[in-house]
Amino acid sequence: MKQFYVRDIRKKDTDNTADAHSKFIEINRKQIHYKDEGEGEVIIFIHGIAGSLFIWDKWAKQLKKNYRVIRPDLPAFEKSESTEFSFDFYTEFIQAFANKLGIDRFFLCGHATGGQIAYETAARMPDNIKALALIAPTGFSKLNSSVLSATFRLAFKTFGKQHIKWLTSRYLLKKHLRQLYHNGDLVTEELTEKFLNTLLKEGNRQSYFDCLQLENNTQINEITTPTLIQWGENDRIITVDNARKFRSLITTISLITYPNAGHFLFDEVAEKSSKDLMEFLENYRYG
Repeated sequence: MKQFYVRDIRKKDTDNTADAHSKFIEINRKQIHYKDEGEGEVIIFIHGIAGSLFIWDKWAKQLKKNYRVIRPDLPAFEKSESTEFSFDFYTEFIQAFANKLGIDRFFLCGHATGGQIAYETAARMPDNIKALALIAPTGFSKLNSSVLSATFRLAFKTFGKQHIKWLTSRYLLKKHLRQLYHNGDLVTEELTEKFLNTLLKEGNRQSYFDCLQLENNTQINEITTPTLIQWGENDRIITVDNARKFRSLITTISLITYPNAGHFLFDEVAEKSSKDLMEFLENYRYG
């Protein structure tokens, strides 16, 4: 395993969206931004390639009442630096991140590619992960490229792959986000602005396209960590029929699907899905 160099750093954050819960540490000589809220047993949330830690806002608001909720920006996204893209790199990052914060046992929750990072991390350090929560995880199926590329097809054709990273269209982005949601009305100007601000961070557009190319090369033995999988029945990016395939990988697994949700169920059906998550986690608290 790669040796990760880790130390605390102090950095003045001038971003208008920063708050008292925003913190920075340095891992492998790269600055990593995260939010740390609430008290109690720890849940670490891992976002996918679409967005950054803000995607968990609604869940964090509920869960921090009973848990310590920690949300890192993955390296190469939002305010966290990196130029590396592999599942090996990201699983090692989660281990280093938890070790730096002095967290030995914790819950781990991930969305899409973040879900795959979560269960691959659990396979590497099963004694440290109390339970897993996976939201539409990748692994058995790649992201639905036909849907993902639909709003970018013209831009790719016109500008080419080498130049698309410099193009950020609010119109194309909003249209793309509507494909991630079952209820397109939730794609407000405010939400679009959050995603746009993330994409406009230096290097993030290139990171988005690089992470789309992540290959599933890791061989995973059977995972024994208790696992809840949550899936939007109207997810067009990673379709719900992939859920049953995880029964061949995970020993103890529960599945909940949501009829009125797409890829971002934690936003579309936040109250119901966060309640389901907390009921699941209650079975493994203090264990």
